[in-house]
Amino acid sequence: MIKKKLNINGVRWKLIVEPLASLAALLQSRLKISKNDKCGIGDCEDCFVIINGEVALACTTFLRELSNGAIITTKEGMAEPGSLQAVQLAWVVHGSPGCSRCSGKLIGEIASLLEINPFPTRRDMESWCNNKFFTCCDSEGILKKRIDAIVDAARVVRGEIGIDELAGMISTEKKIIDLMEIMPRKTITESAPGEIVPELGIRLPPGTLNLALVRSGVFNAKLMSIKVNEAWTVPGVYRIITSYDVQGSNILCLPAVSSQEKRFEFNYPVLCREEIKNKYEVIAVVCADSQQNALKAARKIRAKYKFFDKGDTSGLIAGGNKLEPACHPEAYNTGFAHLNNRGKVVIYSKYSLPDHYRSVIARAIGLEEEHLYLVNGNGSKGVPQDFTPIMETVLGLALLSTGRPVFLKCSNYAGEKSGSVTVQWSLQ
Repeated sequence: MIKKKLNINGVRWKLIVEPLASLAALLQSRLKISKNDKCGIGDCEDCFVIINGEVALACTTFLRELSNGAIITTKEGMAEPGSLQAVQLAWVVHGSPGCSRCSGKLIGEIASLLEINPFPTRRDMESWCNNKFFTCCDSEGILKKRIDAIVDAARVVRGEIGIDELAGMISTEKKIIDLMEIMPRKTITESAPGEIVPELGIRLPPGTLNLALVRSGVFNAKLMSIKVNEAWTVPGVYRIITSYDVQGSNILCLPAVSSQEKRFEFNYPVLCREEIKNKYEVIAVVCADSQQNALKAARKIRAKYKFFDKGDTSGLIAGGNKLEPACHPEAYNTGFAHLNNRGKVVIYSKYSLPDHYRSVIARAIGLEEEHLYLVNGNGSKGVPQDFTPIMETVLGLALLSTGRPVFLKCSNYAGEKSGSVTVQWSLQ
């Protein structure tokens, strides 16, 4: 056992601790400051903290590594109004993109550094943004948005402008979209102008985002990296979602039932992170103002793979799309998702989904089951035998990631009309 003096969220602690214990164990089990992290091995990075102005993962930081007097700030310690609120709001004002895996830690680190240095130079700001946690979204255009956000957040921290004045910089268009997000379901389904979707029996409300799926295009391989920088150059792109944005289990798991129903147990990833089993698996989702822009951006995404064996890959053309057959319209799955006036997630499916699918989808995207509703569409009376609710789960994930209504029409094929493309890929 060793003695440690730590400053945690502004409170000084004198502790006797086990040197090989993790900081996460101290914060969660002993001091009851932070909530339990999700993985405990540094994979989800949900337990990030600021130690002496630098981001670290609590579950992979041993107590013996901490110096006496170390200043530690957790997410709970940054929850009070101040620099964190200013940076979060400035992020929205300037439309700075990025997945929750990277942006959450970056915003927290910048907020902490602004309290130490409220007069950052451009070199300081570039250094803050180019940190080791960044895995994507690091183009020059995105860096400029982040620096502009830091500049405005620093003005709030210095007291040059108020938080209300910063909030007033949000565009009128953004405010209208915010109002659309809380429209009651009756307005969306009956009187809102927009494209009619016969399979679902609804009209799409203004501000609805169209989704395009990025499929792996390979099988029996490991996804080594995925680059989305070029996709952000396409006008109208609102968000690019990867597996690191999924707050839930990211797994669709439905137990087997009686053999008479001819159902089989499945355990299927929503968005693949590493292991690729078949070429139709989804590795990313593009959200844009139109399906044309979503597909255009999806074609610019790049991936690198490492194959598990030396199997024949000659039939796999890097970036090639399989031509879709002349399918009947019923071969396409159609769905829509929005927040109702009570803040519940409502997903419209073309099929009549069994009620137990609700818990499966909610668990996969990290949502409480009572906050999710499934609405059956008019396109089919029953669920196909080999059906898995991937599309419906993607819709729920996209809604949670963007906060805006989302629409998807897609088949399992990659092509111009199918709503999905095969990712441009290369070997590691």
